[in-house]
Amino acid sequence: MTTRSGVGILVGLVMGLAAGLVPARAAAQLTVTVCHTQDLSFIDPARGVLLNELNNLWVNLYDGLVTRDPAGRLVPAAAESWEIKAPTEWIFKIRRGISFHNGEPLNADAVKFTLDRYHEKDKPRYGAVATGVKDVTVVDPYTVRITTPTADAAFLERLFEVPILPPGYMKQAGEQGFIARPVGSGPYRWVEWVKGSHFTLEANPKYWRGEPAVKRATFKLIPEIATRVSATKAGECDIALQVPPDLIEDIEGTGTVRISAAETPRIIYFLLYPQSPVGGGAPLADQRVRAAINHAVDVDKIIKFILKGQAVRVATLYGRQTAGYDPDVKPFEYNPQRARELLAQAGFPNGFTIAMDAPIGGNPIKPVEVAQAVASDLEKVGIKVQLRTLDTATYAQMKFGYKLAPIFMWNWMAFEADYILYPQLYSKAQFFLYAGHTPEVDRLMEQERAETHPARRLPVLQAAQRRMRQDAPYLVLYQQKDLFAVNNRLRWDAVPGGYLHLSTIQAK
Repeated sequence: MTTRSGVGILVGLVMGLAAGLVPARAAAQLTVTVCHTQDLSFIDPARGVLLNELNNLWVNLYDGLVTRDPAGRLVPAAAESWEIKAPTEWIFKIRRGISFHNGEPLNADAVKFTLDRYHEKDKPRYGAVATGVKDVTVVDPYTVRITTPTADAAFLERLFEVPILPPGYMKQAGEQGFIARPVGSGPYRWVEWVKGSHFTLEANPKYWRGEPAVKRATFKLIPEIATRVSATKAGECDIALQVPPDLIEDIEGTGTVRISAAETPRIIYFLLYPQSPVGGGAPLADQRVRAAINHAVDVDKIIKFILKGQAVRVATLYGRQTAGYDPDVKPFEYNPQRARELLAQAGFPNGFTIAMDAPIGGNPIKPVEVAQAVASDLEKVGIKVQLRTLDTATYAQMKFGYKLAPIFMWNWMAFEADYILYPQLYSKAQFFLYAGHTPEVDRLMEQERAETHPARRLPVLQAAQRRMRQDAPYLVLYQQKDLFAVNNRLRWDAVPGGYLHLSTIQAK
């Protein structure tokens, strides 16, 4: 990608075919079983964020205008190129020859239809996309003009989460019909979804990059770690997600399964939510209490003993791969004595009782064990924790409905800083939760979003990290690695972000 001075032109080069996304080909009729941790939720892309197991449905079933290469960089997909004509005006050239699974062409009309759906009134829509797109105009059958409300440094990240949908099929089937049988243009076609059991995809023989080697893939739901590992060792799973670090040696000892790991900018943290409807969160409104919570938890011990070193300590919601990461912003020191002093200063010399929520599956590795360790450390400084665990699908729905406990575990991954900061730090954003928020935080978010020049944007992003460290709105733990168990009959390696592109798998 290149930029030029003046208005600034950004051209998306045709990099996708050279970026490790070309489907692997093999003569055998290869079938694969993937064992994953949570059921599907938002099958209609307009209704929810690209989240957890949806990653592995969406990147295989659909095409977006852009996609990620194995290094995590955004590269062309359905859009073969783009340019910025003005700070709020983007022109995309659509790749010719792409068809949806029902035969419809993927063209400018399909792009406009897809993005216009995010603005339909009185329907649940994913706000990060809806608020980021002002208007879409069809210039010609394979060119679209997209305008944004303001200059938007994260606009391409926004488009990454927008699978392009077929207008004719959507209008014919309706939203419920589409949810029952979704249609995309990706390397795989929908076969079935048995809720609570599995979903199955089959290769698209007319995929524009070429037919993939894996002809059929079943994603089997196994939330329980022990059951998932046993199934992997028995050969019932070809690829298993969220492998516990303490079982790496045991799994590789089979001689038939190996571990593939990738460091990804996924941050595991607890939100501190004073206004929780569960109640009891009032102490969290005091910055001294939030700082005490951060000092009270021995994160390094959690990384060493629970995660077996498969994580990296971070100070804020930034991962080391996130643009603008500032290594000079240091995590809170583990200091229980300082935690007790801060609690006493805040008026809680004897601590208090508070509820905590954690999921039983999803992207965090061993979330229940981590939550139990956090609760134990907090109780040592007088904060008595009432821990509740929930299945991951319910947990996500409750989070988006602002119904979780005053302290609750969450995770977020972003290669682009805005994508992890703005939704949570900006007071008008859809997922805003920032204890101790001030207008200064909003000002920083507005600045970083409007400034698209990397050199001028960097000090703003660094200031946001320093502000987060000062306000302590979250109990930030670490940046974890994604661990996959892979049967040795397959040639496939994990990539940053945890995306499982079936089309990159081949037989050995």
